[in-house]
Amino acid sequence: MIIPIGHEESEVRRWPWVSFAIMALCLLALLATNGDANDPKWQEGASTLEDATAYWRDHAYLDASPEVETEVGYDVSPNQRTQYLALMRDQAQAWAPDDPDELAAEQAELDELTDAALAGGGAVPADHPYRKWGFTPADPGLVTLVTHVFMHAGWIHLLSNLFLFFLAGPALEDRWGRPLFGAFFVAAGVASGLFFALMTRDGSLPLVGASGAISGVLGAFLVRFLRTEINFAYFFFIGFRVIQGPFQTPAWAMLPLWFANELFSAWLVDAVGVSSGVAYWAHVGGFLFGVGAALAVRGAKLEERFIHSAIEAKVTLARGNPAVEEAGRLRAAGDALGAFALLEAESRKKPEDPDVGVAFWDAAVALQRPDAAASALARAIRRLSAGESLPTALGYWTELKGLVPGALVDPTTLLRFVPALRKEARAAEASRALRDAVDPANRGLMPPQALRVAELARESDPAVALAATKLALASPELPAEARARLEQQLAGLEGAAAAAPAQPKAVSPPAPAAKTSGDRSIELELDPALATPSTNPADLAGAALAARWSDVKVAEAVPTALDDTGLELELPGGRAGRLELAKIQALAVGSVAGLAAKPVILVDLLLNHSEVGEGPLRLVRLRSDRFDPRRLAAGSSALDAFRTLLNLLATNTNAALLPDPESFRGGAFAKFADLETWQREVLKVG
Repeated sequence: MIIPIGHEESEVRRWPWVSFAIMALCLLALLATNGDANDPKWQEGASTLEDATAYWRDHAYLDASPEVETEVGYDVSPNQRTQYLALMRDQAQAWAPDDPDELAAEQAELDELTDAALAGGGAVPADHPYRKWGFTPADPGLVTLVTHVFMHAGWIHLLSNLFLFFLAGPALEDRWGRPLFGAFFVAAGVASGLFFALMTRDGSLPLVGASGAISGVLGAFLVRFLRTEINFAYFFFIGFRVIQGPFQTPAWAMLPLWFANELFSAWLVDAVGVSSGVAYWAHVGGFLFGVGAALAVRGAKLEERFIHSAIEAKVTLARGNPAVEEAGRLRAAGDALGAFALLEAESRKKPEDPDVGVAFWDAAVALQRPDAAASALARAIRRLSAGESLPTALGYWTELKGLVPGALVDPTTLLRFVPALRKEARAAEASRALRDAVDPANRGLMPPQALRVAELARESDPAVALAATKLALASPELPAEARARLEQQLAGLEGAAAAAPAQPKAVSPPAPAAKTSGDRSIELELDPALATPSTNPADLAGAALAARWSDVKVAEAVPTALDDTGLELELPGGRAGRLELAKIQALAVGSVAGLAAKPVILVDLLLNHSEVGEGPLRLVRLRSDRFDPRRLAAGSSALDAFRTLLNLLATNTNAALLPDPESFRGGAFAKFADLETWQREVLKVG
């Protein structure tokens, strides 16, 4: 047995009152009608029909009514039912009584049993609660098309339906809002009933239960939460041994399987003509309606245009954390220390509240104490990444690694980030996430996750793949087949890891030193002549809008090595120099035409970016056409290595990133027609 027990979207922003109201109506309907439905008079009618059926089986040579014949042949395919009944009559002729009076008496007894059954309405009489409030395709009604959703045939029927509804309904209500979700649920019930009426072969039986509407909720859940991980529990009996445990699988994998099973069951019931008591066609119709409705909501962008902002406004009023709001007021009043202390205490009380974690981080960064809130932000990132806020979580993770490179986020979250980072061509950050996942200090990496890390890192980072492989092999729970495959790959990974260039270590950026007008902000063995104003007339042509500098001094260099604290450089004339990372105040990268036959990617390391008015802008310039980045950073190609180098520079310095941070995180490089445009628009030299 496999049953769903939860999913990643179980946390909602506000109480799902519509879902609760639907569940309450179903419960009240059962309490109001269950006694009548189980009244002995209905049972007597059903019992009498069964008696008539049993009597005819023993006297099949008698003439039976159509109702009795249908009951007798209920488990026979409709296209074979006539032959089956004829065969029963032929075989029964062998023991038919010869005495006409005896034969007439038996026929009278059968007729009496049949009349009694039909007089009572059979199994479902006309005034039975299921007839009054359920939807009967042969006798449809607009009211019963809605009320049948809230009727249930007993407690097991009700509880099983409501359990499934509670797993999916509140999450959908939270995203779609109460009015839309309520209307959708009723519409799904109506659609499932109409589809059942269209497809069923026996329109005389009433349809009751919310399963058709709930199937609609599942269809919408599939579209809205396609990649959400659903938690399941399994129970299997092998002999006297119980095999049990949990597992996770995404909605896109499990819900289509569920729908396929319902569709197959509906077809099978029709094919064999066996009444199972389950309205499979209602499930199929409801699910299809839910998928269509969710696609329509997505296509019309109803959530983005109308629903989300309205809900967030109400949530802010209803659920705003008082401590977070008070901290905001304190910061606005200039009491940054008071806000920090308040949020620090609140973070200890509510460590899993992402709003508190983010607010605490912002307060800590404002005081230049990001280390104090790193763990709180890591917890907030984990909570945000589990839902629809993955881009937000990814942004905070990038900020966290930029200010506290040694901070670690749990492996599950990091593995969520990797596909998104690679999709955005942020290969260096994806590699960083994989390295963090196998970091010995990052606890909680499970064998399946280690296997996933090894798979993702095999081509881009053999050292990480090797570490993940060893972690997986150390687990006694690793399946034998996977163990054999990993052991076979181990030698190859060891060779690839040994051949790959060493990754520079990330270091926490030192606090910026106080600036003075005489501080050159660089420790280089440079001749003064190498730091002279550019001789290119275009560098200083005209005055630019928003220009901050009237002059620029450029030292072109070739990087030869990068370590924890500095960048080794080769200077003109073959001389060596070293630039301390702490001295870099800003980094600028862009594609500039006119410097060579093809555009060149410039990386300018700005040394006095914050000292406007204190002399010319001083910088060290690196040109992509004058060095091989694979000597400095790992990468499957020169471009990947170049991006890794940029990411390491951005991560290991406290520098401003120009013209935009995304250029250092795998985004496209901004293009400039010439050096003049580059220096005017990015460096603000004019």
